[in-house]
Amino acid sequence: MSAARAGVLASCAMPRRLPLVFVCLLALGGCGPSPSALCDHIAEIARAEAKGGEAPLDAARCASSLERKREQWGGAAWSKRASCMLDAQSLAEIDAC
Repeated sequence: MSAARAGVLASCAMPRRLPLVFVCLLALGGCGPSPSALCDHIAEIARAEAKGGEAPLDAARCASSLERKREQWGGAAWSKRASCMLDAQSLAEIDAC
């Protein structure tokens, strides 16, 4: 096999490895917003919907609850749902996620 053909074959094989890396990262749950970032977002929306009043949200309890959800749902599902919640602009939209 010529060196040029070997180079072409090697470059074709590389992209097949790349998706595997992303699949592994998703399986480990390393993607998506953190529970504390989601709690901050939820608190911000709750304050806005309370019309400037203080929205009752226990940050530690919220983060603990979302951490349990992250473990329950797994990496890919967490990433999808957490991203949906982070994109939400109302509590109703967050509930829909």
